[in-house]
Amino acid sequence: MIKTLIYIIISAFILTLFVFTLNYGWNKQEKAECYQWQEDAQSFPDWYATDWQEQQCEQHGINL
Repeated sequence: MIKTLIYIIISAFILTLFVFTLNYGWNKQEKAECYQWQEDAQSFPDWYATDWQEQQCEQHGINL
């Protein structure tokens, strides 16, 4: 009984750590995309952002 409880607690901890790590990486990737799009917008005069790109970057406080 106690071993099962310990396994459940350890599994929950590992799963939580995995989700937080995945979320952290996802946010870093989104920010990197936004900075690249921001650079593209300055470099290419005909470049435009789609609605989802603008929403993604607004969420991270980056203006395109």
